[in-house]
Amino acid sequence: MARILLVDCAPFCGGAQESLLTLALALSARGQQLQLLCADASPGGLAERAAAGGLRVRKFPCRHWPASLPGLLQYCSDRRRFREVWRALAAEFQPQIIIANGLRSALLLQRSSSLPPGVPMILHDRDLRCPALLPRMLAKSCAAVIAISKAVSEKWRCLLPDGRLFVIYNGFDLQALAALPAATRSGERPFNIIQVADFLPWKGHQLFLQSLARLPAGLPEWRAVIRGRVRSSAEEQYRRKIAALAESLGLKEKLSIIDQPSGAWQDIANADLLVSCSENEPFGRTVIEALAMGKPVLAVAGGGVQEILSGCAAARICPADPAALAAAIQDLQAQLPDQEWEQVARAHAAKFSSADYAEQVLAVCLSLLETPAAQVR
Repeated sequence: MARILLVDCAPFCGGAQESLLTLALALSARGQQLQLLCADASPGGLAERAAAGGLRVRKFPCRHWPASLPGLLQYCSDRRRFREVWRALAAEFQPQIIIANGLRSALLLQRSSSLPPGVPMILHDRDLRCPALLPRMLAKSCAAVIAISKAVSEKWRCLLPDGRLFVIYNGFDLQALAALPAATRSGERPFNIIQVADFLPWKGHQLFLQSLARLPAGLPEWRAVIRGRVRSSAEEQYRRKIAALAESLGLKEKLSIIDQPSGAWQDIANADLLVSCSENEPFGRTVIEALAMGKPVLAVAGGGVQEILSGCAAARICPADPAALAAAIQDLQAQLPDQEWEQVARAHAAKFSSADYAEQVLAVCLSLLETPAAQVR
């Protein structure tokens, strides 16, 4: 049994935090001793759900630092406040392994204080894009890096020697996803299309709307939903921009925009097709969630999404072009429902189980515990 300290500095619960929670619960189920140190104290967020799952949780205040001078000042202030919490918890829990969930968490740990002697830190990297110098700054303090896709791992290839870089795909509670009740597809209700993406410009909401606007008027009845979260004033401003674009494209009667902090599983279960429009997605949790529910997926080429959908007959990959996406939506609508596709979708999602995810991460942890500290730093 290993004592593993998980650190996450996001003040909200996004995809990275959902994946961390899945990992933590699966590791705990395998008898590992865990401590979660996190900044998300929102209702129904990471800290609350981890505690409900029986995990030890300690919270600390932290902000989501923007890439600006005010963001740098916020980081310096949060780092000072984190130092005291970190030192007390490290002495109390005495971790054997530290897993930093994301680049920001690793930066906070590296700069706040010295890591405990002989205790390796694993950076669980979930970002496709980052400041160019950041991986170089962090490489020396990381005993290993776990990237959530080959696309994410590319920035580490020239920085880490063999045996310190691993690609491990996110895992999911497949049974819970498969058990969700779904609306029955019939000719009596519209064809439902969903994009699940938080309100960030790189998620491709505009491309999604432009694609919908190109669907021909004679197409059988359809409805669309954008489901995301708003976590800042900038994101709220962007959501309003998307709503205005939808109205200008004549989609107001066809489209619902839902911004809620809770998960989107039931919304996906009620849809007939999930569309992912980001070319820069590090992994693409929602596409695996949709497949696990037996839903077909349409995704834009690029990033981790194209990688994790490779070989899946229930998924269609398109260029980031509104006309191409609109044509693919039409083609998929004509072919659905299809029970064979549903089976293929679930079979592909089965490759991403939480059990396999935890086993692979645990194997990295145990290998580091068996390696002398001088060889991993």
